This record gives sequence, structure tokens and C-alpha cells, in this order.
Amino acid sequence: MKHLSFGIIIFGFLIIGCKTQVDNFSNSSKELDSLDYVVISFAIEQFFYHPSSISHRFQSSYDSLTGKNWTLKQEDIKKLLVFDSTIQYADSISQYVHQRHNEIDILDKDLTEKIIEVNKLKFRVDNLKITSYKTQQISNDEISILLDSTLYYGYNKLYEKYPTAYGVISFSRPAFNENKDKAIIYISLNKEPKWGHGAYIWLKTQNNKWIAYDFVFLWES
Repeated sequence: MKHLSFGIIIFGFLIIGCKTQVDNFSNSSKELDSLDYVVISFAIEQFFYHPSSISHRFQSSYDSLTGKNWTLKQEDIKKLLVFDSTIQYADSISQYVHQRHNEIDILDKDLTEKIIEVNKLKFRVDNLKITSYKTQQISNDEISILLDSTLYYGYNKLYEKYPTAYGVISFSRPAFNENKDKAIIYISLNKEPKWGHGAYIWLKTQNNKWIAYDFVFLWES
């Protein structure tokens, strides 16, 4: 549980960063490209519970959090609210993350570390390029209005305005290996004040799809 508590603290800093830091869009000439959005779309889909497309370890972790009889179909998620920018952070990857992922693939250290490098700046998100779910963009300014405190969203206000929304999702820019057949991304979801989780997800290409082959939870509530 220690790493989950630490993860919640880290998540708090990420949210504070979304609210208080000056965006660095003007400092970067880069935008999220088509491959970024392909991986983002597949990763968001597999962030939820899809037993047919995830590994045994991935499925087992969800079982431990939600119960083995809990299922979530794509049609259950009518809309996701998406932050208007990617997550920006300059922290290091913890040894816990490396140790957990080494159980699956010990050769991914450089790929795992690369996510820090590619997320030193924020990147604008075009939610219309996310193909796995219907999404609606929500700005940092609007989140600030709906935010009761640093970690407690005013969900009554949120769902009054967006009654079909399943929750608020945010993500990093994906990082790729040299061959661009593997990727890592961070995704977090907040549905209620005490209902959410965030994780690193590793994906690889398979039959023209990006399939999650491992993930490590950083926090859950």
C-alpha cells in the first residue's frame, strides 16, 4: 500500500501542475502526431476491462481491484472527458515501476525511462483524434472551476454539466522504442472523489493493433 499512497501524492503534484504551471506549448514546435493518437486510442480502450485483449497479469490486477464478476463494455462508457493537454512532468521512474515491469520484460528499461524525456513539455490534445471512445475536451480553466480542492473534484457540478460523462481522463504523450513497435504511456481516470486510478501501460504492435502487454498501477482510490 505504501507505493499506492506515494502514487496519490505524485498524482496530486500532477494535478497541481495542470492548474498552476504556465503551459509550455509556445516553447515546443512539436504536436502529437498520428501514431501518438493511435497508441493513445488503443491504450485508453485497454485501460478499461477488456479480457479478450489483455494479458493474464493485466486481467488479474483488475480482478483484485474490482472483483472477478465486474465487467465493463465499451457501450457502458458513453463519453469520456479529456484534458486539453498531456501531462507534463520531470520526475524519474521509480525502482518499484522498473522492478514490476522487469517481471514481464527486462529489456524495456530504456523505453520505460523515455516517457520522462518526451513529457517535459505539455502537448495540446485534439480529442477528435481519439477513436476508441466518444470524448469531449475539458479545459484546465473549467476543471479549476469544478475543483473543490487539490484532489477533490466537484463531481456534482461536473455531472450536472456533463450528465453522460463516465469520468475525467488524462494521459501522457506515449514514448516509443527505436523500432516504434513498442510504447509506454501513463493514463489516469477520475470518476468520483474516491474512485480513480492511474497506471503506466506498455503496448506492442500485433496484427496492426497496439496491445497492452503490461501495466503498473501508480495509485488507486
